[in-house]
Amino acid sequence: MRLNENDSLVVKELNGIGDNDKLSSDVALFFDANLLVVFTDEDGLFDDNPKKNPKARLLRFVTEITPEIMALTGKPGESGSAVSTGGMRSKVESIRAVVKSGCNAFLANGMKVLLHEIIYGDAVGTLFIGSHKKLGNRKRWLSFVSTPSGSVVVDDGCAEALRKKHSSLLPVGVVAVKKQFKAGDLIEVLSQQGERLARGIAQLDSANVQLVLQKKTAQVHSILGEDSSEEVIHKNDLVVF
Repeated sequence: MRLNENDSLVVKELNGIGDNDKLSSDVALFFDANLLVVFTDEDGLFDDNPKKNPKARLLRFVTEITPEIMALTGKPGESGSAVSTGGMRSKVESIRAVVKSGCNAFLANGMKVLLHEIIYGDAVGTLFIGSHKKLGNRKRWLSFVSTPSGSVVVDDGCAEALRKKHSSLLPVGVVAVKKQFKAGDLIEVLSQQGERLARGIAQLDSANVQLVLQKKTAQVHSILGEDSSEEVIHKNDLVVF
């Protein structure tokens, strides 16, 4: 199947997808694909910028997309090239979503590599190995819904806890709220550096989250009442990228 956001005849539903990198991961997740192929104008993911460092080494296999791997892709928001609307970071962020769900992904130079060479041959590129712990249908849905209603920004300690412990998101780790949202809306969790960390269903609306920024659980109940949720997102409704 070949899909291209630029080919769409009706674009209203595509608002917020952003680029073909995000669109490709959405479709791969929706169909529970075994392999996502992402073509770019680089030979794959390198351990340094190959345009600036001729000795940069191509990474042939990536078993886990760690913060160190993401650091190799550039800064959030960096633009793409003449043949791509998204930069390398956009591509690896999209790949990260599918490998979390158990799908493999291959990143290669679309000017040099043909699709059948990836499947049957020894194509040059980077193979990202899908997680052996596949996401359930609910968490896969949370991953590919295209347009979160809003977002929250968390501190570095909270970001590390989400990655390592997959714990619930508590107000104590939230430092800012972006855009208004209601309890029950899908929201995104961002690092202070602008990296997309997670998505989940909000237990509190944006106004209440704003009231309890960086507050401990006891303080949350004293401000919002004993019956209020003590979590911004419960771990069962949270997907960490």
